[in-house]
Amino acid sequence: MRQTVTALRSNLKAWLRARNRYAVMWILLATCALPVALPRASSARQRSNGAQGSKCPTSSASDTIYELWNMAASGRLLNRRGWEFAARYYFSKPSPWSSDGSFQVVTDYWTVTYDRCAGDTLLGKVLGDDEAVVSVISHWGRKPGLIDSELRFTPPPQSSVYETGIGYHLVLTTLDVSTSPGETPQKRWRIQGPPPPPFATVTAAIRYVLERRAETKDPMVRKNADETLAQLLKLH
Repeated sequence: MRQTVTALRSNLKAWLRARNRYAVMWILLATCALPVALPRASSARQRSNGAQGSKCPTSSASDTIYELWNMAASGRLLNRRGWEFAARYYFSKPSPWSSDGSFQVVTDYWTVTYDRCAGDTLLGKVLGDDEAVVSVISHWGRKPGLIDSELRFTPPPQSSVYETGIGYHLVLTTLDVSTSPGETPQKRWRIQGPPPPPFATVTAAIRYVLERRAETKDPMVRKNADETLAQLLKLH
């Protein structure tokens, strides 16, 4: 992964100097071969922070969060089909696609921890058998960056906090899919509430901006893309 990032950095610097269509096409081909960003530690079921004496069993609740963030790492949440799949399968209150072309940018470096399960307390309430809390620990500040529809990038605010957590309250719900007569309805751990705006990791955002830049003929959007790529490289 380190060699790939180094190669990407060299390719982008060369492209920012050349800025011609042949350089863009060459870098796009190189970028498509990038692996999906994965957490630095495989702790998808590691429990951290639960109430004393409680033991969270291995559960697919953490798998839901892991799958969602892997979609962000692959860039699949930036298109209608991928986002609607995530909204249906990973959230208890799916909502239709309504993106204005902007999306949030999060770090490439994250890991999933199992925080609380049945019998633990959340905000003064004891969690039931159909509830769990799973967190994503990321190596970034408290807020994500943002790329708008014109490919302008607003970086995350400076923060003295190196490691932060995002907590997800999950509930075990029946998935709204048709089943055959006599077949037990499928149950799945889903995040309580509606889905957030689309988001992607830094590596996925770089791929997206490169592709958009190659497609557009608008000189202002291309200029914005150049500046955004330079800033995203600093966040790698």
